[in-house]
Amino acid sequence: MINVRKCKMHSSSFYYHKPVLLTLLLVVLLSFSACNKTRTVYCPKMPDAFDEWLPYKVNDSLIFKNSKTSEVLRSAVMSISKSAAYERTEKNRFLSNKVSCVGSTYIETHNRNFDINFNADLARQIKNRAPNSAAGGEVMMNVNYGFFRFYLSKKDSSDNIVISDYYTNEVITPLSNINLNNKLYNDVIVLQKDTTLLYDSSIVNKKSTWKMVLAKNYGLIAYYTRGQNQEWIRQ
Repeated sequence: MINVRKCKMHSSSFYYHKPVLLTLLLVVLLSFSACNKTRTVYCPKMPDAFDEWLPYKVNDSLIFKNSKTSEVLRSAVMSISKSAAYERTEKNRFLSNKVSCVGSTYIETHNRNFDINFNADLARQIKNRAPNSAAGGEVMMNVNYGFFRFYLSKKDSSDNIVISDYYTNEVITPLSNINLNNKLYNDVIVLQKDTTLLYDSSIVNKKSTWKMVLAKNYGLIAYYTRGQNQEWIRQ
């Protein structure tokens, strides 16, 4: 015998949960739809504004003289690779507004002891438009086996560049000026390492660079090596 009352209870339970099931189904369908949507992202070239702190051109001479021994080190910029503007299509997962545009600049010299690698996220939170907004990234400079990291960033659509510490994210305020080799440089940044934390197992590390000086529109103007704290000044 069929229990009519029991069937009615199951039926009423189904209708009671029906709105919940429909809501869950709708969420799943919307999520699936969002995952499959695509959009075109317009990524800019590396902004020229960054060149003021990395103002190098192919065949530029890089001559540094030791202030104590008068030894001279000569090198030249061999190649510069700088990413151009591009566009790509990506899935618009869950309707997120966050997209990433990656650019890079690589500067190589004839002397393998000096090169610069700059990787930047050119538009961290742009929508489907040609970006001219926040940009920035990490600079890795190899100066005589001393590796320095810092951030160059463009905070708005202007060409104002901010330099900040890689480890603390604190903004580094440029010195107003500095005099080296009877030449006055304005807007100068000094980056240095705690030498007590450096690894000392090899002669290379013992003679590596622990401090470097950058000047706006000039680039590297001086660096200091370990051992007898020798100063190398750009000529």
